[in-house]
Amino acid sequence: MSKLRRQINNFFRKLEGRFRSLLFIFLIVSIYFVLLYKRQNPWMTPLMVIRFVEQVADGRPVVLRYTRMPIEKISSYSIYAVMAGEDQKFLDHFGFDFDAIRNALEADVRNQSVVAWWSTITQQTAKNLFLRPSRSLFRKALESYFTVLMELGRSKERIMETYLNIVEFGDGIYGVEQAAHYYFDTSADKLTRQQATLLAAILPNPRYYQDHLRSYVLANRKNAISSWISKLKREEESKDFVNEIKK
Repeated sequence: MSKLRRQINNFFRKLEGRFRSLLFIFLIVSIYFVLLYKRQNPWMTPLMVIRFVEQVADGRPVVLRYTRMPIEKISSYSIYAVMAGEDQKFLDHFGFDFDAIRNALEADVRNQSVVAWWSTITQQTAKNLFLRPSRSLFRKALESYFTVLMELGRSKERIMETYLNIVEFGDGIYGVEQAAHYYFDTSADKLTRQQATLLAAILPNPRYYQDHLRSYVLANRKNAISSWISKLKREEESKDFVNEIKK
């Protein structure tokens, strides 16, 4: 019995050692990439790779439209619009909107599900940069980890710039520059308020709204975002934020 106990103890010690080694490697690699993307946008993201594979597997035309743009060349209206539509407390929180999380959890309890997750712009950026889309608790935990790293190591301006460059706007369409060309035949720096509002409105389900731009739900969301833009533009902090990154 003592020999068996020793063997079990040795097994768990080896397992613990391997787990620590893997955890250490994960921490080093994750911190490295967070620091790497602090100053440059990625050539591709996991979501882009997944969508590419899906297109090939389904026999559809392969589309990958992605142009990295500095935030100085992105319309201020795009910044206002995504804040209004996706994360109105972006300037104030440390990666998490706990009021929204509480409301989402309450909705989960009412619906007896775990689907009503609310993600801030930082969380969405972390997910798009480092993870694959899923609704598992493990993926959400990893997303939270990367969210904290990004908030610690990046400015709000840089997080916004990264988000606007990699967010999905349709099937194979990534970033506000390519979205501007695809939907309006213009560039990101020339987007009008109405155009930027529409782009922000399609973000919850871009591949669906890409072919349903006249959707009643989309029109309502666009109107709500437009109203919030007016509120944000009246807030001095938001004005300073946009003016600072446009210098």
